[in-house]
Amino acid sequence: MPELSVLLCTYNSRQYLPDAVNSVLRSEGVDLELILVNDGSTDGTEEYTNSIRDSRVKVIHLDENRGIAEAANVGLQHCSTKYIARMDSDDLCSPDRLKAQLEFLEAHPEFDVVCTKVELTDADFRQDGYKLYVDWCNGLMTHKLMYAHRYRDSPIVNPSACYRKSAIERFGDYKVGVPEDYEFWLRLFEGGVKMAKLNRVGLVWRDHSHRLTRNHSDYSDSAFSEVKLDYLRREWASRFENRPVYIWGKSRNARDWHMRLTESGLPVAGFVDFTSGTWKELPLLSIDEGLKLKGAFFLITVRNRVGGPLIQEALEERGMEAGEDFYFM
Repeated sequence: MPELSVLLCTYNSRQYLPDAVNSVLRSEGVDLELILVNDGSTDGTEEYTNSIRDSRVKVIHLDENRGIAEAANVGLQHCSTKYIARMDSDDLCSPDRLKAQLEFLEAHPEFDVVCTKVELTDADFRQDGYKLYVDWCNGLMTHKLMYAHRYRDSPIVNPSACYRKSAIERFGDYKVGVPEDYEFWLRLFEGGVKMAKLNRVGLVWRDHSHRLTRNHSDYSDSAFSEVKLDYLRREWASRFENRPVYIWGKSRNARDWHMRLTESGLPVAGFVDFTSGTWKELPLLSIDEGLKLKGAFFLITVRNRVGGPLIQEALEERGMEAGEDFYFM
């Protein structure tokens, strides 16, 4: 019997798929099954998958393209083990990744999810945003850090993750019409699930212009913002309703969050930045004034790699805690 199921969904990724499949099958020290869902591909993927001669591989062909969330949900029904590792059809799995994740989950029953660091491949176009994201994500090495930064972006690269199947049974499968992986992680965070990140690169993340996350409307900035706002609003109602909200920063990100929060009925008391005055017809406090506020909750919209940590350090010196007194957005 396999110890771990690898769930891989593919749509028109024939040129990358063999490398991805072979990288999984070359995994060391773990008995696995590979659940490969062909999501209605039209590029020769079916011919390739039908040619695979490895008893560990189970191929499911969908008659039409249903999207990654529905394809993954179909695949979940065929996963026979209690551990599920995710994989994308255009990435490469490190030989020791799955063994390390399986051993971690078996040794740490208090954790339901374990992911790894990732390495970004080079591309023939600018990758500035993705490089910054990978550096940022690889730096979030504890549950506490991932939890505190979860509203800024996904602290987990989905194809690097492995989780207990019981998490699906407890919290439900992937939702359709949203960035399904990010929404799933937020749902698990909301449910109190503990997550870990191994201090090793377990995935080579291939970046190319046809990546789903670069092109599909489910992964647009507005789609991510709607998911963030939905979870933040629900958390606010249960935990922070009586605390004044101050947005730290005076950038486009600050402006956008002010608009979203106001439209959703979450009032913003003011802003904190270098100088005092007014902005968006609300009080603008200097940094010193902001640090003296009592009972406020801060949404830190500063994304500068130097400024963000300095703000966090200043808040923590005054006894404030990420996830309890401030979030990074």
